Amino acid sequence: MKRVGFILCSLFLLTGCWDKQEIKKLGFVLAIGIDKGPKGDILVTAQVVNPEVAQGEGSIEKSSVKLVRNKGKTVFQAIRKMLQEFDRKNHYAHNKVIVISEDLAKEGLLPILDSLKRGGEVRGYVWLCIAKGVKAREVLGVKPEGVETIQANYLKGIIENQRFNYSSANLTILEFYKKVLGTGIYPVAGSFQMMQKNMYPVEENSKTKTDYIKLSGGAVFRKDTLVGYLNETETHGYNWIAGKVKSGIIVLPSLIEKGKSASIEIIKASAKIKPVLKENRIYFIIDIHEKAVIVEEQGGGQLKSSKERFRYFRNMEKENEKLVSKEVMQAVNKAKKLRSDFLGLGSALNKKYPAKWNETKKEWDAQLSDIGVIVKVDVTIRGAREMKGPF
Repeated sequence: MKRVGFILCSLFLLTGCWDKQEIKKLGFVLAIGIDKGPKGDILVTAQVVNPEVAQGEGSIEKSSVKLVRNKGKTVFQAIRKMLQEFDRKNHYAHNKVIVISEDLAKEGLLPILDSLKRGGEVRGYVWLCIAKGVKAREVLGVKPEGVETIQANYLKGIIENQRFNYSSANLTILEFYKKVLGTGIYPVAGSFQMMQKNMYPVEENSKTKTDYIKLSGGAVFRKDTLVGYLNETETHGYNWIAGKVKSGIIVLPSLIEKGKSASIEIIKASAKIKPVLKENRIYFIIDIHEKAVIVEEQGGGQLKSSKERFRYFRNMEKENEKLVSKEVMQAVNKAKKLRSDFLGLGSALNKKYPAKWNETKKEWDAQLSDIGVIVKVDVTIRGAREMKGPF
């Protein structure tokens, strides 16, 4: 009898997963676009994956995603209003990228991102990008030009390709919060642009031109407010300083034949910002080290002796150093112009001379234009990949 009573009591405790959600009732959101409406409201666009196409059950003519849109006075209200028009409750745990229009970003992003982070469904590793000169919903609405059929995966792919091409910036939600709420450094987010290109018959497209999305340059913030953009050269400089250059190709003039070019592949790079305090004045030394290899030389001719080869490599290193130094100084000048320390000079000062930082941090943005910066670049070209020609 005692055993029966124990079993009956146990049944009341086994309530199951009270908060579980039926998968068939969920709409899996892979990308979010947030725009400012004409009356000051907020328009949220959710890119929801089509389960039939994802599982290979639907028609090939069906789109792999559906865009669900609604507006509200807040982001959360807009999200909830989607339920009035869409037959599934959106689930954001698989979201890959958040795109925000520049007009909203110029007003500050913390209020916009608050509901997404507060709810806990949007993960910290989600990519954050700004739609430059175009609405965020238009970025989500462009058909992918890559192999990926799901557009959010396409956007995620070109963001992650930054490790092979340092002409663009990338930033996660977590990194954005760390820099905005930290001290001495501001965020630089990725910047999506709408472009057009010609289509050819082999691509089986009825249109002669098509829109596509390009990740180029970077969106610069002062705290959480968008204040300007970096072009690709300035982004090169920023990535050098930030230590984000993992790989990439540098094109230099050939030293063998005039009018020709050589390609240098970056193998490894590192950077360090050194604050110097002298007679109560501050300046910074930016040390950059690069290791590279020559992967292409268009110039003809032969380097017959070891002395010629040594001179050739040393001169190529010097040309490479000049180019990197120029790119870094362009980023420094842009930081001064925008009064945004996205380079992290203040952060480096705080680590080495915290008392001096506490003394100057309130006026740091205004003083930035007067701060001296010295750039030192050291490049080692280890040799050339196997190729025919002058080597």
